[in-house]
Amino acid sequence: MRRHLLILLACAGLVAAALGACGSSGDGGKGDGGHDKKRDPRPERVSAKDAASKPNVIFIYTDDQNVYDFKPKYMPQTFKLLKDPGTNFSDYIVATPLCCPSRATYMTGDYPHNNGVFSNPSGYRNLKDKFNTLPVWMHNAGYRTAWVGKYLQGWDTYADDPYQAAPGIDDWHTTFEPRYYDYDIADNGKKVHKGERSRDYYTTVVNKIAVDTVEQSAKRKRPLFMTLNNLAPHHGYGKGGRCTDLVPPAPRDVGLFKNAKVPRTPNFNEADTSDKPEAVVPYPPLKPARIKKLDLTAGCRQASLAAVDRGIADIYAAVKKAGELDNTVFMFTSDNGILQGQHRIGGKNVPYEDALLQPFVVLAGKKALGGTQVSDVSELTASVDLAPTILDFADAKPCARPGNCRKLDGASLIPLMRGRKPKSPFGPDRDVLVQGGKGGTDCGYSGIRTPDVNFTIHDTYKGGECTRGVGEELYDLTGELTGNADPYELDNLLSPVTPGHDSPEVKAEVKRLNSRLAELQDCSGRSCH
Repeated sequence: MRRHLLILLACAGLVAAALGACGSSGDGGKGDGGHDKKRDPRPERVSAKDAASKPNVIFIYTDDQNVYDFKPKYMPQTFKLLKDPGTNFSDYIVATPLCCPSRATYMTGDYPHNNGVFSNPSGYRNLKDKFNTLPVWMHNAGYRTAWVGKYLQGWDTYADDPYQAAPGIDDWHTTFEPRYYDYDIADNGKKVHKGERSRDYYTTVVNKIAVDTVEQSAKRKRPLFMTLNNLAPHHGYGKGGRCTDLVPPAPRDVGLFKNAKVPRTPNFNEADTSDKPEAVVPYPPLKPARIKKLDLTAGCRQASLAAVDRGIADIYAAVKKAGELDNTVFMFTSDNGILQGQHRIGGKNVPYEDALLQPFVVLAGKKALGGTQVSDVSELTASVDLAPTILDFADAKPCARPGNCRKLDGASLIPLMRGRKPKSPFGPDRDVLVQGGKGGTDCGYSGIRTPDVNFTIHDTYKGGECTRGVGEELYDLTGELTGNADPYELDNLLSPVTPGHDSPEVKAEVKRLNSRLAELQDCSGRSCH
């Protein structure tokens, strides 16, 4: 690949797989998404000469990182090199707060009802139009594509040989288990085992591969598109002192943040959850032993980010050495947040702000962006906007081949980065669809996050099936609806125990949200705006 713009997006790992087109001829006609190796599309690729001026793109994910874990204290180099000179998106949310669906949205620019991935189990198998995804589009646009770290769940059980690259990916260095030590990693078709040595620590390994990829790309003519999916700060196997088999930090970081605590926000171990649907928060108050474990894990999570931070600095240095900073876009984010005692919950895949709201930073070189960038974007943005933004930087189309294209549910963020007045879908009236569900007895949910409120309808498992609408929630995050800001989601306005639940303003907004939700659940492309 060429020595050019590297767009770097960080946070815990998405995947790029596939080429079939959403809403067109797409899959090839075989079951479970139409994987037919004999009919995989083989479109013409943009020549190295024509692609030479395009920016490199490096997207860096972390896994399960919360907004309150994104601070200079934990990631000083990331703040110095990316956030401070770049653009911070202060109201960026994921459309599904769970690993595989979040990555699938990154790969497709589509909501789950359009890409097929609502949950982790069999995630890749459920992906629609497998040969029509972001890595394929970037490959077609003339990029050399690389995937380093975690990939979509289910690829390893779907593929005949998971150590061979997924569609559209040239350099394939992926893993399939949440293990910081004693794991297997792909090396462009070969399986390589990493053991228990310090140098085998997961973040150290994937960072070195990412740096090597940048250095090798500097010697080639094509631009680079690289996705780096970290495991940290996700729970995982491995030694690490007090953090063993929780979230092991790198050996040099084991002693960091020993006295850390989960922030004691008003929703931590929430005192009164009578307003919450019982199907969502059936839990009693947290006991001291549980709180102690949550605090321990919080410190381990923060310590694990130190290696991620060093890796970002090393990648940045490699891009600088290659003379590509001016034509490089670095993007850093996470796939989802995780609840650590908020509302008495431990885990994710629940559409509260602690899981939805994510850190998101973009640093674009002047040549890549075509000018200077603003320092903060406060408009509501979402994970469906990632793929459209990357395609915009690369002057690429979401097509496996002519006539076989996806309709993107999001929109490019580049105009916002340039400080232009927001146009559709951005602005005070934006409605972002939130969808999820694991399957089995853990049923789904759907709702809308606006710049001001968070609205959700939960399904509940009863009588052998999921029953819709058993639990409903509405929170006035900014106070725009009721005059009482509730950023910690303490007062569910759809519960009869909450004062003001039957006010005309609330009733009118619920009516609007229900109507809009019905539209969004069937939307595609611009109809999602």
